[in-house]
Amino acid sequence: MVSRDGTVLDDNELVDGAWRRRPAADKAVARGRSRTWTARETAVFQQEIARAEVGVHRDVPSEDERLAVVIDGAQHTRRRWRRLVTARHDALRTSP
Repeated sequence: MVSRDGTVLDDNELVDGAWRRRPAADKAVARGRSRTWTARETAVFQQEIARAEVGVHRDVPSEDERLAVVIDGAQHTRRRWRRLVTARHDALRTSP
């Protein structure tokens, strides 16, 4: 199993009907999902959201209105991420 950037997350193989190592793909996926995004991953995600917002709102008549919709969507996304990051930070701080 590899990440999008090609980093090997889990490597196992079935040899004569038995796994070479104990299967751990589920743990690799969980680790990948719980890790903090890099600045580049965050920027790429935000760019993709902005492009999607523009595509969804092509029917908005003027460029100014489309821009207002995109800005509103970006602000909403930032607020959601801030809440998620804060909750995760709080959970990590209080965990044993």
